Amino acid sequence: MTDCGQCHATATNNTTAPTSNHANGVVDVADGYPSPVTKHASGSYTGSCSTALCHGAMSPTWGANTTSNTCTKCHGTLTPSTTTIDATNRYLVAPPRNTAQSPGSGGTDTGQVNADPKIGAHQTHLRYFNGLRSTLNDTNGEDDRCSWCHGTLPTSGLHANGNSTPAFQGLATNNNAMTATYSAGTCNNTYCHNPAAATGGTLNSLNAGTATSPSWTNAGYIADGTLQTQSNCGMCHKVPGDVGFNSTFNHTGITVGPGACTGCHGHSGDTTGIAGQRHMDGVKYGGGNCDSCHSYDVVGGTFTAGVWTVGTGTWGKSVTGSNAEGFGAHAKHIQHIKTRLGIGAGGLTPTGQTFGQGEPANVCGTCHTNNVANHSMSGSTARTINFGDGTYKIGGATGFSFLFDPSAPTTNPPTYNGNSTTSSSVNPKSCSAVGCHFTTTPVWSAY
Repeated sequence: MTDCGQCHATATNNTTAPTSNHANGVVDVADGYPSPVTKHASGSYTGSCSTALCHGAMSPTWGANTTSNTCTKCHGTLTPSTTTIDATNRYLVAPPRNTAQSPGSGGTDTGQVNADPKIGAHQTHLRYFNGLRSTLNDTNGEDDRCSWCHGTLPTSGLHANGNSTPAFQGLATNNNAMTATYSAGTCNNTYCHNPAAATGGTLNSLNAGTATSPSWTNAGYIADGTLQTQSNCGMCHKVPGDVGFNSTFNHTGITVGPGACTGCHGHSGDTTGIAGQRHMDGVKYGGGNCDSCHSYDVVGGTFTAGVWTVGTGTWGKSVTGSNAEGFGAHAKHIQHIKTRLGIGAGGLTPTGQTFGQGEPANVCGTCHTNNVANHSMSGSTARTINFGDGTYKIGGATGFSFLFDPSAPTTNPPTYNGNSTTSSSVNPKSCSAVGCHFTTTPVWSAY
């Protein structure tokens, strides 16, 4: 039973004897209600309460109130009124007004961040004004925008205890892998703003951003204008070009800007990409299996009329047109190397494979690099083909390499003559001085 004294001045609850004020016909109410109130006919009084914490310090009129949703009777936007709150209008139950129904000040930036601490960045988080996240929780299709910071949404008024401290969960904590806190207007250790610190996260722990503890009322946290900039991205995590940026892939020459990341990551710091693998879905979406960028096996594939077609059960990629030149003699080489190294007919598996290790190192590294610094395109449209730096050797580090001219490995190194930006009909692609071809110069493709 709720204590009567929480609303009525000098009252006692039902477990003790009533005071002299209990049956004198006068209503004594705390928290700014016009008190005392003379006894009146039921339903005839029209006074209002003011500064009552249980109503968000608002001043509701006594009596029936059917114009506003249950939540917006105490906080949120009262107009336009609504009777149903769903994923499309969840923002109505939180500020752009504070609990005293004042609009506060500010909120003119893209994210509509308000200087009032009771309003702050509510609209940014609920309506995704900055474009860093899509409108729903893409990992499960549910609308969890309030509960990520406030925990399970209440079904009764018992949550009106004067405490609005966030109860972080879900995406905000990377599913409880982090302990997020809120203190003095600042959020700390939230996955959304500090993804590199998450246990079980997908970002390198060395890539923590420059402002991972944002102020709730800081309208300048994400600068207006172009969203994807070195500064904006670096607030939450380091990006290529930042001092100390650490990656297993070479990002030299990459300039952060709109569209700069889509080649490998599938999104560009925005809401595009596969659901569950967008910018704020908690997945790095890049640097994964080798087939994220290209095929490296040929099981089930066929090459007919200038087109490489992937067969059933094969996890490679179909390539047509000028890009098909990259396939060239890959199929012959891969099949031969797999046979030579005793790799089964089932082929390489994408599960658990890592660049420069295991089967990828042995098969791909027979001809190409196992040095991560030479692995990517380094911001260029021309793919660099590297021979001889950390290649696979039968018998270990001092063993035999398929590539080198054993009589002159330094003075006559293997060379690839080709340019991915021009057709072989103009500049035939060829390999020279490779030991497996007895230092002759075979043409890579006949296109």
